[in-house]
Amino acid sequence: MKYLNHTEKKSVAIKTAGVLALAFCWPISAANTVVAAAEDPTGVLDHFMCYDIEEQPAPADIHVKVRDQFLEQGYRVLELTKLCAPAEKHHNGKIFEIKYEFAHLACYNVQPDEMPAANAHVNLYNQFGSYEKLFVYRVREICVPTIKEHL
Repeated sequence: MKYLNHTEKKSVAIKTAGVLALAFCWPISAANTVVAAAEDPTGVLDHFMCYDIEEQPAPADIHVKVRDQFLEQGYRVLELTKLCAPAEKHHNGKIFEIKYEFAHLACYNVQPDEMPAANAHVNLYNQFGSYEKLFVYRVREICVPTIKEHL
């Protein structure tokens, strides 16, 4: 299997002993209030199955600066650890179909340039329930949009 992202193109091996996905990621909303229908992220984001891959070192000494709603921080990109593929999900009689079949994610472990904590509390709402006052504090990995092709 090959993948292509912003920094490299190389072959990776996905561990498929029993084809067990490492993680299942689904769209969520981080908010302090109930999610309105217009803000439902399942309308624009796919669900993803994330697979462990044989760890691959980053291609060079890559540093990135990333800003989101919690903090702005520089990171050293370490090894590639996961490949996430869009997935169809069935839950409570509803089917969440794949919207962007070619939009995969490649996830890298990262090391922050400094050790700031996000120090935020959020409420999360998704198809599996709601979670209140979760503490957001550390970035472990960055996932980048990736194009994958089977070999």
